[in-house]
Amino acid sequence: MKIIGYNKGEVARYVKDIDVCGKKIKIFKGEDGNTMFSLPSISKMLGYGDANKLSSLLSKERKKKLVIDSGNGVVSSWFIDAFGLVSIIIKSRKLGDELKLEFINNYFSL
Repeated sequence: MKIIGYNKGEVARYVKDIDVCGKKIKIFKGEDGNTMFSLPSISKMLGYGDANKLSSLLSKERKKKLVIDSGNGVVSSWFIDAFGLVSIIIKSRKLGDELKLEFINNYFSL
């Protein structure tokens, strides 16, 4: 799966999926080496239907709209950085406090 930047021509590569609460979140690396997370997979994991609405909870610095060429067509999608992911997890009303802390402890060193 190749990702092409929405405006800059930035290319990112798929790295792996991580398991969070029994669901998968897709991880990508940008040309600059920064880790980005697929917002639609996070939205699905949290039980939200629309990744666009979820993206409205984040500042512009925490998200990027990129175009994905999946082989079946080209679509635009939201990606967020690690701080954006933690912010979404903490703001979620669908996850209990124990799951939030478990996620942060397992995936981020504080």
